[in-house]
Amino acid sequence: MRKILLQWVFLVVVITSVQSAHADSVLPAPIENQFSVEYGLLRNGVSEYSSETSDSYPGLGIKYARNLVMGLTLDSASVRDSVKLEGGLFLYKVVHFMSSSEGIASTLVFPATLTARYGVEFSEVVELSFYGGVLKNFAIAQTKDSEAAQKALSSWQPSIGLGLAGRIFGALLRFDFGYDSIRAGFAVQY
Repeated sequence: MRKILLQWVFLVVVITSVQSAHADSVLPAPIENQFSVEYGLLRNGVSEYSSETSDSYPGLGIKYARNLVMGLTLDSASVRDSVKLEGGLFLYKVVHFMSSSEGIASTLVFPATLTARYGVEFSEVVELSFYGGVLKNFAIAQTKDSEAAQKALSSWQPSIGLGLAGRIFGALLRFDFGYDSIRAGFAVQY
């Protein structure tokens, strides 16, 4: 999964660099809101309790971002920075968590994120960013409820990492590589 995401990032960088060579040197007006649908590996740091070897699970989610500040330190015709506040909700399912008889056979986990993102837009096609915040996993047991397993899955995680957004043929693709997750998605700006 990580190899595929890295290949997509490479493709975005190559295509956006070709597109940016043909783009105007003036950035468009700032966009206030961004809504994205993302898929990726979400971390739940509980592998010491689990019979599985991984602490990352494939999941799907939505995120909303609101621009708070544009042109904080960089504000030229070709480079601009911004600070955004983002919130998101994801979903994944964990099956056979904990190998003991007290474990949960099946549970749904809803990770909720709240992050601040500092991004630098190099053209209207490419944005590199750094994000930081928190991720809280909310676990809902579906069978064989165990208080220890429920508590282990309902963990807090730091949410820090790097992001890359690129516009390809009118669509905005987002990639995040962080401690809490590795995600890819499509975004709509308005």
